[in-house]
Amino acid sequence: MGYLRIENLSKHYGQKQALRDFSACFTAGIYALLGPNGAGKSTLMNIITRNVCPDSGGTITWNGTEIVRLGTEYLAKIGYMPQQQGLYNNFTAYRFLGYMASLKGLKRREAALEIPRALELVELTDVAAKRIGGFSGGMKQRLLIAQAILGKPEIVILDEPTAGLDPKQRVRIRSLIQSLAEDKIVIVSTHIVSDVESIADQVLLLKDGVLAAQGAVEELAACLPVGCPPTLENIYMQYFGDEGEAPC
Repeated sequence: MGYLRIENLSKHYGQKQALRDFSACFTAGIYALLGPNGAGKSTLMNIITRNVCPDSGGTITWNGTEIVRLGTEYLAKIGYMPQQQGLYNNFTAYRFLGYMASLKGLKRREAALEIPRALELVELTDVAAKRIGGFSGGMKQRLLIAQAILGKPEIVILDEPTAGLDPKQRVRIRSLIQSLAEDKIVIVSTHIVSDVESIADQVLLLKDGVLAAQGAVEELAACLPVGCPPTLENIYMQYFGDEGEAPC
């Protein structure tokens, strides 16, 4: 298992600074990215996946080597589930994963092994031959997670994996995320704090492009007023609630 280290990372879009001097180190486990809209979460994920280039000065390394130097070797270690991804309703689940496997550069023999493994992990084996257009929202989210884990990536990035799902489906996705983190770095960005409270090893709170705090839920709870229940929702409100709005 490897480690991903980010040091002094910044990103500007014109005059707007989306990320400022971000530093963190990721090893195997679940990391929850929390923060309001515009906090820098999407920018950070896009930089880690190399969809966006950071400003000069900061560094991202994998096991001590800059990811720019690693090139495609690094990209092969990434599995990414974007918040919005087009699904081809006329494709079957198996065909969609075959298409994504080809985009990732998996050889046919490797894909033939990987696709059934991914379908089994997300519990979609029994609907592999069904068209995606007939899938529920939860099934589609699980299919998107399946494409992210094709090729056995070491870093899995999930952007709003439980968005729009009912409580039962959210519990199912949480369990799936937990199973992935045994030997991977799993970074989850979400607005639903309850979905990561019980599973996140570390919580990263982003505010206006700055890492405001990082730690386990129990550690972050030290910021709360005496007598305030140590929940992640209260921690979130302490950092991001409107001025004068107490979390308890």
